[in-house]
Amino acid sequence: MLAFKGSNAYLIVTDIASTIPDMKSYVEQLGLDPFNSIILDGSGSTAMKCKEFTKKGGERHIFNMIRLRKTN
Repeated sequence: MLAFKGSNAYLIVTDIASTIPDMKSYVEQLGLDPFNSIILDGSGSTAMKCKEFTKKGGERHIFNMIRLRKTN
């Protein structure tokens, strides 16, 4: 899920099966507005890597991705 609040963007990844209502509830618990969010369904191939967290996807190739880079 990609959620926005002000000028900040939040990438949210889970390793458990979740429904859209589950994700909406989770986003609300984080204090974010689900109407300013986009569901990105990667099924079992969802992967994320950053300094604090790594979640490996399945064995499938990644054809689409969102990459964030610090520009300053």
